[in-house]
Amino acid sequence: MSKETSFVKNAEELAKQKMDAINPELSSKFKFLIKFLSQFPEACSKPRSKKMQNKVGQEEHIEYLARSFHESRLPRKPTPPTTVPDEVVSIVLNISFNIQPENLERIKEEHRFSMAAENIVGDLLERCDLKLTHGCASVHAPGIQRCGKVCDHLGRSVNPACCRLFCSSAPSNKAR
Repeated sequence: MSKETSFVKNAEELAKQKMDAINPELSSKFKFLIKFLSQFPEACSKPRSKKMQNKVGQEEHIEYLARSFHESRLPRKPTPPTTVPDEVVSIVLNISFNIQPENLERIKEEHRFSMAAENIVGDLLERCDLKLTHGCASVHAPGIQRCGKVCDHLGRSVNPACCRLFCSSAPSNKAR
């Protein structure tokens, strides 16, 4: 986002109101996120929607972020990939790994399901990344770009309490 972006003066209160209407349990964390983005608007990710790009920092954008913040915490069910394996895969499996021809289709189908499961595992690990590393490796929160600047603000802040947005405790001195 450009450095000229700014959030409305009552952004924190709007954040609380919007999240209270969606999921009150997330209100304090979302309010803290909006406080952070108000202070560091350059850390705000650029919305995909052209309509929303012109409203960054305004009430409509804060509501959009509240929905995204909430939805990013909902459980996700894997969906099988729609990719079709190349027939050369069957040849390689057969020749290199001595997989019998009658088993090739089953194995390719099971592999597709395994890939879908791996996508969910990756998503879960990404969601946990900040918590597990206490804010020093990366940030995954709707509205925040994944970049070192944000990590510096959250993980190495003068006030490590800001890390509690995602962590149950402040980062250790070793992590900072």
